[in-house]
Amino acid sequence: GFLAEDKTVAFLVIGDPSIYSTYSYIHARVAENKGTAVMINGIPSFCAVAAALGIALGDNKDEIHIIPASYDVNHTLELDGTKIYMKSGKKLAQLKKALLEYEGLERLEVYAVSNCGMKNESISVGLDNLDTESGYLTIVIVKGKV
Repeated sequence: GFLAEDKTVAFLVIGDPSIYSTYSYIHARVAENKGTAVMINGIPSFCAVAAALGIALGDNKDEIHIIPASYDVNHTLELDGTKIYMKSGKKLAQLKKALLEYEGLERLEVYAVSNCGMKNESISVGLDNLDTESGYLTIVIVKGKV
């Protein structure tokens, strides 16, 4: 197509192209074919979500863990600091169940934002308000209470 014709092509993404983005596959294929690929950073979706919530992701020496929805979330709840569950839509029921069964639940704050920055953006605070039917572009943030 256009790349074979030595045209300049852009591939737009929501968020940042370096974080769980389809763009990384395109970038690698262009490079493999001796093409020039330039990655331009964006605003990571989890940073946009934190801004929408008005919260800090990490303070002082807090760890920040970025976890893809495809991961087995049961093994992540013991991690210290802030846990960010990316593209959680299909796994929201599993994540909510794991949180409800977690012994330290009373020490956690749970936030979720779906479709951040879009007209249909939805924000929820608290595990009870976590809608397990939210879409693919849902990010859940779990923090220890201060």
